[in-house]
Amino acid sequence: MLKVRWTQPALLDLLEHITYIAKDSPQAARDVAQRIWDATQLIAENPWMGRTGTKKGTREWAVKDTRVLMVYRVREETIELLRLWAGGRDWQNTTA
Repeated sequence: MLKVRWTQPALLDLLEHITYIAKDSPQAARDVAQRIWDATQLIAENPWMGRTGTKKGTREWAVKDTRVLMVYRVREETIELLRLWAGGRDWQNTTA
């Protein structure tokens, strides 16, 4: 299993997304956070299972039962989580 390293933008995306959900349902926010955590572990075990990313050198994984797209790259023994994009956000015009 590879190590998982969260970049600051990915952590901020996670915090923003979970905070937004928690306004309406703290339990739903916990559920989504758990799904994201589970997805990071799955990718750490199988880093090439995500699709080729839109940005060069990246991969993407849609987190099951959420509107979250994880953008990451594989670096030797590490998965770098670059961004977590919630459905509807314009992620193609940003830096990864």
